[in-house]
Amino acid sequence: MLNVDAKEFLSNFKSQSTLKGHYCLINVDQIEPNPHQPRTHYSDESLDSLVQSIHKNGLLQPIIVQKTEAGYQLIAGERRWRAHLILKKPQIEAIVRTVEDKSRAIYALAENIVRDDLSDYEIGKAIRSIENEFPNKTNLAEAIGINRTDMYRYLAFDSLPAFILNDLNRDPALLSRTAADQIKKILGDHSNSSSVLSSLETAWALLKDPLCQYDLRHLPLGN
Repeated sequence: MLNVDAKEFLSNFKSQSTLKGHYCLINVDQIEPNPHQPRTHYSDESLDSLVQSIHKNGLLQPIIVQKTEAGYQLIAGERRWRAHLILKKPQIEAIVRTVEDKSRAIYALAENIVRDDLSDYEIGKAIRSIENEFPNKTNLAEAIGINRTDMYRYLAFDSLPAFILNDLNRDPALLSRTAADQIKKILGDHSNSSSVLSSLETAWALLKDPLCQYDLRHLPLGN
């Protein structure tokens, strides 16, 4: 995950942002998800726990939304909104703000990273989705509080073959950013040769086996 400084940066960004805007109750069916939401997988167990908490204690923190022509768009709080849908609650407490796309994307990232359970793959997709909002990679890395080397590890997922990405879309926690970067380098060093891809596919099948402790450094590269 991101380092401690990055978490503090994003947490501070989140806290400062919530100070502006106005509080209100809005209809849950008027809300649409944040298109920059980095989370692709929601744990049934954690969502159920949140549902039970809201049912018993009510909502402890309002969601953050932005007004749109059709209603509202989430900036932060998708799990809380989903819990309200499950509970069939007609309204939800919210703070309405106006946020530029760049800040909205970082906000969505902060919402999940501070929880400590967002996968490296999901973080990588989130970073990729907002990179066009920044003039260069250095500014992007500074905005999210990580160094460029680590940021490129997150972005390495884009270079992985489809059979790995398909599995990561189903289970984002299968591969770390360090391993993704390692695979990218192996493929780059061997020009994505068919023999290396075949060996990688075999290694990937072993890697997914929870009983197997496979090390990618032992990948048979062939000729």
